[in-house]
Amino acid sequence: MIKFIYTLVFLFLTIWSSFGQDDLEIITFDDDGPRTSRNIDPTFLVIKTNPLSMISGRQFVEVEYPILDFLSVEGGLGLTFNPVIGNFQNVYTQIYNELTTPECSSTNFEPGFDICDQAFYNDFTIRNTNLGGWISTGIKFYYYNTAPEDAYISLNLKYHTNNYDVLQAEETNVFVRELDVYADETVRNFDYSVRAGFQTLFSPLTTDAFIGVGIRSRNETRLDIGLDRETSLITNKFQTLSSSTILLEAGIRIGLEITKPATTSSKKKKKKRRRRR
Repeated sequence: MIKFIYTLVFLFLTIWSSFGQDDLEIITFDDDGPRTSRNIDPTFLVIKTNPLSMISGRQFVEVEYPILDFLSVEGGLGLTFNPVIGNFQNVYTQIYNELTTPECSSTNFEPGFDICDQAFYNDFTIRNTNLGGWISTGIKFYYYNTAPEDAYISLNLKYHTNNYDVLQAEETNVFVRELDVYADETVRNFDYSVRAGFQTLFSPLTTDAFIGVGIRSRNETRLDIGLDRETSLITNKFQTLSSSTILLEAGIRIGLEITKPATTSSKKKKKKRRRRR
């Protein structure tokens, strides 16, 4: 009798265990990377700027739009103008003049009759800064397929102009500046660069820091002053110059993330049932 009872208990426990295992539920969640705990809504746009850039005489707004998990596009518009802190240009001029020696040349005057205007290109005591344009575009490749967040490499193109009014020279036999007669100057810059950066999304705040290297192609329309051999008078003319230089850049952007509501399926937990054998 006792053996019979033991047998019934053993069979009951075996059957109960089998039913319990059939109802075992294992819950898994989508692997959304580092942003799972941050926000389940996908990013629609990132709008950003650098408010401190006005110190150096420029202000812009950039917009980034993710296309694929690893890819986004970026574009920006802005203005160039006189630096908010007036002494910035004077400090820049002093450093620039100490590091560089201008190459004096003219398309209008022969050597010996040319006044070296290049030496005055960064002299803002005789030059006023006017409004100019600023436009940029770029393609960003995200290393961890988490666009638009985390580490990235980007290819960038930027075009910006600097417009000036510079005092002309009096048309006399000695070099003297006019008091209130100005000529227009324009500097057009094309920047081609490759950047390495890191963008962080805090929902809704964002930060984007980068360093880069590239080439700046510059086309300038400048006042050209020299001595006219026929009249023996100082004359005001214009010349166009082209040059290319190595570009090193670093920057940081702050801004806002705009999201769009996630679909119902992306918000649901994935459930799986499995039977233990």
